[in-house]
Amino acid sequence: MLFTYAVIPAVLQLTFDFDTGSSDLWVPVIQLPGSAGYLKTDKDSTYHNTGAPFSITYGSGDVSGTVATDVVRVAGLTVNKQTMGAVTEESSDFNGDPSAGLLGLGFQSIAETNQPTVVENLVASGKLTSKLFTFYLERGSQTGRTQGSQLSIGAIDPAHYVGDITYTPVTRQSYWEVRAGKTVVNGNPVGDSFNAAIDTGTTLIYAPISIGHAIYAAIPGSAILEEKDGSSIYSYPCASNPTVALTFAGSNKQYNINPLDFNLGTAERGSSRCVGAIFVADNQGPDGEVVAIVGDAFLKSFLSVYNYEAPGTGKPAVGFATAK
Repeated sequence: MLFTYAVIPAVLQLTFDFDTGSSDLWVPVIQLPGSAGYLKTDKDSTYHNTGAPFSITYGSGDVSGTVATDVVRVAGLTVNKQTMGAVTEESSDFNGDPSAGLLGLGFQSIAETNQPTVVENLVASGKLTSKLFTFYLERGSQTGRTQGSQLSIGAIDPAHYVGDITYTPVTRQSYWEVRAGKTVVNGNPVGDSFNAAIDTGTTLIYAPISIGHAIYAAIPGSAILEEKDGSSIYSYPCASNPTVALTFAGSNKQYNINPLDFNLGTAERGSSRCVGAIFVADNQGPDGEVVAIVGDAFLKSFLSVYNYEAPGTGKPAVGFATAK
């Protein structure tokens, strides 16, 4: 996805990861090994570096530098003074990443800078038609869906979904965290309800230990493929083609994970066993609570809507509708 970063007198376009699982904007301000680009601050009259230290650690990788502010423009929308991380060091995890930096879309409460996100600033400015943003994630040419992924800010694009959008309330304004109900495996509900962070910045799905083991116990022939520090990766007979669906508070709808996304491929060349896209791990949220991470393996099947003032309640909620 292209993020247009306003630089005076020129306009520099940089590619960014858009991540609902974090809340900071950062960009390299020097050329780093393997980086896809950097902000040339010497040509940017609106850039101001505060000198305050900045650092953030993700599930894989970390960056550091200083806190700065600048004019930021994304999708034609402008924030005149956006706080960001001016990064001068990246761990090797980012080497070769096609994106230059990252734009966090969680809530301000988990920002390392303790400042509003780009979209929160746009909401506060009154520039948005609707106080929301949406994600449509392209799966690949094998499904016939070739429109490309899309982030929409301030509007919902009807070209990317069918049916109704069903909302589930945000339970904690840190990540876009909601309450998930029982998981449905091969038509049968298993496990208990759990907290879940809807995270566009994560490829797979990470279920709490008690939930993840219950899911695979309901898939005949499944077994732990790899285990480390209490976390588990499972395989299952490819021919079984299990159906797995998530449910969320606020409705009785079941949201099926597409088999193309649940199946990560065979455990090894020529094997009849496939790796499941639900990994099992007790990830901790910002308050220390165990939270599932629901990433792109789920989100590719749906248009996801991140609404700061959802219909009916006027409170933050996440909506899902079947993707076209």
